[in-house]
Amino acid sequence: MTDTSNTNDAILKALRAAAGATVAELAEASGVSRSTAGKALQRLERDGLVERTPGGREGGRRLADRFEAAASVPTAEPSERLRSGELGSLVLDDLGRRSEPVSPSAIAKSLGRSGGAVANALERLVTDGAVERVNESPRRYVIAAS
Repeated sequence: MTDTSNTNDAILKALRAAAGATVAELAEASGVSRSTAGKALQRLERDGLVERTPGGREGGRRLADRFEAAASVPTAEPSERLRSGELGSLVLDDLGRRSEPVSPSAIAKSLGRSGGAVANALERLVTDGAVERVNESPRRYVIAAS
C-alpha cells in the first residue's frame, strides 16, 4: 500500500469516527499534517468518497469547511482483478449508457472501481479517439462523435 493510500485510509477512518470534522481535526485524529490532510481530502472528494460542506462566514471571519464520508464509501473487499484493457471496455459501456457528460468519479462509483484507474482509462480512450473530454475542470467525458 502506498503512503497516499495509507493517508487516505487514515482520513476515511477518522471521518467515520467524527463526521463533520474540519481539516485540522482530521489531521490530528489521523496523525498527519494539516497540509497532508487537506491534500488527501481533495483527492477523496474528487473521487467521490468525501463530501465537503463549506464553512461560510461568521461576521468577517471565514469558518472552516467540514467533511463527511460519502454514503457510498466502499468498505468491502476490492473488486475482482480485471484483465489488460478490460477496464477501458467497461468505461466505454458505462459512457454509452449516459446522455450527459460525466466525471471519472461517477463512472468509478457505478463500476465499483478506483477513480484514478477510471481516469487513466478515460485518458487512454481520449488518446485513442473513442472518448472526448468536454470539460477540463471539472473533467467531464462523452463518447466521441462518429
